[in-house]
Amino acid sequence: MDQLKISEKVTQKSESHQTEKAYRILKAIHTALALLALALAAALTVMTFLLLDLRGENDQLEKVQASNEALRAENKNLMHKVPEAWVVHNGSLYYFSCMDKSWEEAERACVSLGSHLTSVTSVEEQEFIHKKGNGSNYWIGLNILRSSHWTWTDGTHYNEAKSKDFWAPNEPNNKGNDEHCVHFSRNRLQSWNDNNCSLTFLFICKWDCKSSGLCPPM
Repeated sequence: MDQLKISEKVTQKSESHQTEKAYRILKAIHTALALLALALAAALTVMTFLLLDLRGENDQLEKVQASNEALRAENKNLMHKVPEAWVVHNGSLYYFSCMDKSWEEAERACVSLGSHLTSVTSVEEQEFIHKKGNGSNYWIGLNILRSSHWTWTDGTHYNEAKSKDFWAPNEPNNKGNDEHCVHFSRNRLQSWNDNNCSLTFLFICKWDCKSSGLCPPM
């Protein structure tokens, strides 16, 4: 009987550990906000050790406890923001950035997180990003920087026929002969616009859930 109880406790502990691990994966998937949250969690650990070392110093303890509570509040706030920037949709994970970057800076940011700027391959996906973007300018992965024809940074084949209805009227026009990168330009489905890659806009990264292993089981 004792052995059975021990086995049950081990099983419960294992299940609890797996649940906590899944929660962390969902909440802190390689974003800047998640990194900040982890840094704050580490700071909380440091504060705990400080509390142990300063038991006899009441004034110091009060200051440490106040800092500890502030860190906890900030950590909670950051963790709340993480899922607002990340969206799982139709087998893919999308990150909608909170800051502007040039197109190449945006692509490097996505690559540093193990992804690329998003490709768009269907009307359904265009509608999803259009709705989520809510009219803001977002860089996507379409470009002609290193090729004479449009290509996606994630290697997806560019289908000109399927994509023609995604371009804004009279686009792409390569105005000034320096518009080599594409972004969403307005709050409507026909929203793609080629523009100067050095301009700064928000950006969207995309992962395939199945191959990346970043998304929790559905």
